[in-house]
Amino acid sequence: MAEELTRVLEQARIKEQIRLEVDTRQAGLLLAVGYFASLAAWIAVEPEPFDIRQYLISLVDLVVNGLVEEPTRGA
Repeated sequence: MAEELTRVLEQARIKEQIRLEVDTRQAGLLLAVGYFASLAAWIAVEPEPFDIRQYLISLVDLVVNGLVEEPTRGA
């Protein structure tokens, strides 16, 4: 899955949708790990502890948009 996500991110970089300096392999791996960790947390408890679809959307938003209000370049 990380490889597929890496390819998607590489296409986004070509289209200038993400910064050129982004390590697409690292970002793809981060998204894949987050996906599998989210699924593990979701299936570990009955009843479902959260809406998995919304949780994954929030995960992608967090990774793509970051943690800080105004990201600083080169940090």
